[in-house]
Amino acid sequence: FPGAELVVTYLRPEKIYEAIVADRADLGLVSYPSETREISATPWRQERMVVAVAPQHPLAQKVWLQPSDLAGADFVGFDEDLPIAAHVKQYLDDASVTVNVVMRFDNIQMMKEAVALNEGISILPVRILRQEVEQGRLVAIRLDKPALFRPLGIIHHSRKRFNRAAESFLVLLREEEPA
Repeated sequence: FPGAELVVTYLRPEKIYEAIVADRADLGLVSYPSETREISATPWRQERMVVAVAPQHPLAQKVWLQPSDLAGADFVGFDEDLPIAAHVKQYLDDASVTVNVVMRFDNIQMMKEAVALNEGISILPVRILRQEVEQGRLVAIRLDKPALFRPLGIIHHSRKRFNRAAESFLVLLREEEPA
C-alpha cells in the first residue's frame, strides 16, 4: 500500500482513547483495554511480566522468584493512575508483599533506565526487556506461581470502517494469515 501512511505516537492511555473518539487516530494499542459506547476493544496479547533488575543486584543470579522475594525491595513503579500500577499493586497485595516504591514513571523506557542504574527493581513485560537483557544492561527473572500477565488490546471507534491498508495492518498485528 504505497500511498498509506503509518504514524506511531506514544501517548498516555487516556489520550489514546481521546484520539480515537475525536477521529485523530484509527487504532490504538493499549494495555488493559476497555470498551465504551464509542470504543471497541479487541484482545491482542497477554504479555508475561517479570522482575527486572540490574546485573549487579543481589537477585540477578536467581532464575525464578516468589513474590515474597520482593518484600522490602526498592521498587520502580508505574504512575499510580495507570491500570498497570493497580494490577501490580494487587498482585503484590495478594501475596502480602510490601515494596519500597522509590520512583514512579508513566513509561517503561524510563523505568528500564532507572532499574539499569540500580535505583530499584521493577515488574515489567518480558518482551520489552529483550534488547536490554541481550546487551547485559538488565536481568529478567520469572515470577513463580502465580505468574503475572499484562493484557494488551487494539481499540478503535465503534463505528470505524477500515480501508484495505488498515485491515492489512490489523492482520499483521494479529499475526493472522491473510484471507
